[in-house]
Amino acid sequence: MRCLKQKRNLHEPPTLLWPPGKKGKASEREKDCMTVANMWFSLLVVVLNLLLVHGKKAPLPHTKCERTFEKVGCFKDNTKKGMRTLPNLLVNDRDKNSDAHDGHKINWHEWEESMLSLACRCANATREKGWKVFGLQFYGECWSGENGETAFNKYGEADPKKCIQELVDPMPPCDKNKDMECVGVQSTNYLYRLKDCKCILLTLFE
Repeated sequence: MRCLKQKRNLHEPPTLLWPPGKKGKASEREKDCMTVANMWFSLLVVVLNLLLVHGKKAPLPHTKCERTFEKVGCFKDNTKKGMRTLPNLLVNDRDKNSDAHDGHKINWHEWEESMLSLACRCANATREKGWKVFGLQFYGECWSGENGETAFNKYGEADPKKCIQELVDPMPPCDKNKDMECVGVQSTNYLYRLKDCKCILLTLFE
C-alpha cells in the first residue's frame, strides 16, 4: 500500500483531501493510510513516555554517617590542568555524566543533608585510597590526593567568604564547632582531615 502522494505539476495548486466547507468522502486507500499513520504516532508516544520514565532515574537518598573527619579550613585552589592541590576527583554530585558521579545529586532544598552526604562518601573514598585529607569544592565535588596533607595550602588560605556552610542571606562564615559541613565555591577547597590521621597540618600562616 502506497501512502505517499504522487508527484504533481508544480504549476497546479495542491489538492486537499477534505477542503474546509466541502463535503467529501475519503477513499479506502486514504483511510488505510490515516489508520497506519495514527498507529505509528501512538506507538511513538508510548516509546517516548517509556524513555522519559525509565531514562530519568531518581537520585539516591542522602548518605548518613558518624563524622570521622574534622574541619581544617578554607584554601585556594588552581583548577588548571595539573595545578590542583588535591588532584583526584573522588565524588561528583554536580555532574551526572562524570565518572565520579555515584547516583547522588545536590538537593538545594536539603542543603545540610546534601553536604553531610557528600562529606561522608568523600571521607570513605579518601580512606579507601589510604589518603589523609579531602576538600569539598564547587558545592558538590570531593577532591583528594596522595600528598594532600602537604599540598593543600600551596596557594594559601582563601577569603572566608569563599567557603559556605548555610544557604542564608547573608551567608555567615564557616563555624568549625557547628555540626554542619562547609564547602568551597569554585576554585576553593574547604579542607577536612580524617580523624584517624596522625598527620600534622601546617598552614602558611602557622
